[in-house]
Amino acid sequence: MFRFLISRAFFINLLIAGVLIGGLMWYSLKFLHDYTKHGEIISVPDLTGFVVEDIEGYLEERNLRYEVRDIIYNANKPRGSVLDQDPKPDSWVKENRRIYLIVNATETPKVPMPDLIDETFRRASSILEIRGFKLGKLEIVEEMGNKVTGFKYQGKEIKAGYKVPKGATIDLIMAGGSSLTKIEAPNIIGMVLEEAIMTLKESSLNNANPGWDDNVITTSDTLNARVYKQDPVHGGELISRGGYVHFWMTMDGARITSDSMATRTPDSTLVDKTR
Repeated sequence: MFRFLISRAFFINLLIAGVLIGGLMWYSLKFLHDYTKHGEIISVPDLTGFVVEDIEGYLEERNLRYEVRDIIYNANKPRGSVLDQDPKPDSWVKENRRIYLIVNATETPKVPMPDLIDETFRRASSILEIRGFKLGKLEIVEEMGNKVTGFKYQGKEIKAGYKVPKGATIDLIMAGGSSLTKIEAPNIIGMVLEEAIMTLKESSLNNANPGWDDNVITTSDTLNARVYKQDPVHGGELISRGGYVHFWMTMDGARITSDSMATRTPDSTLVDKTR
């Protein structure tokens, strides 16, 4: 036995057995890996921002599928685009795996119009804001009381419950008294755009499209610019309720001093003292 264990034939047989066992183990491990990990070599792509119509072919090329799980509405994202996905981007999945998507609606959803009849302007504007609507112009009618008597969408008078697109602009019809007495324009000099518009509407007045100085360039400038001139001026000629006030915006604070405010000459022409 000892003589066989140290013989050349023994070592040759041992080498052959080792090669066979090693090969068998390698094949078994590879088969087990392929069986349990089959297809788990695909990295999930980032689909956010894709339009759904463009996804199917894109995923087919990667041996993946998709299913729309939910549709929601986001006014700040492109219509029909992917907002979220599961599994997340860069996850490793098996081939033919289904990717579940949350997609932005292709159409603006419609919501029922709230009942604003007999509400004050402040209350009505607050309700519109809470419901996601935008406040449009005011239409003053010859009726007693400071209250809403109706409302319009795209120039057409509608009733409470009528469905309009979410975020729609709604015009208010307000009672302005039996004689539609003219009023004094409020002083909006120095106000930012949103504040100036709301101040005018609280006085039953509309705003014309503002004029902009050349120094108002960016979106931030638009939000931070202030009124330096208005027409009619506060303390000047009276204006009918529902009438329009024109104003001009600037980023130059030096134009908003008392000396730079617009005043009226005896011939009722508007004078800007800074020019």
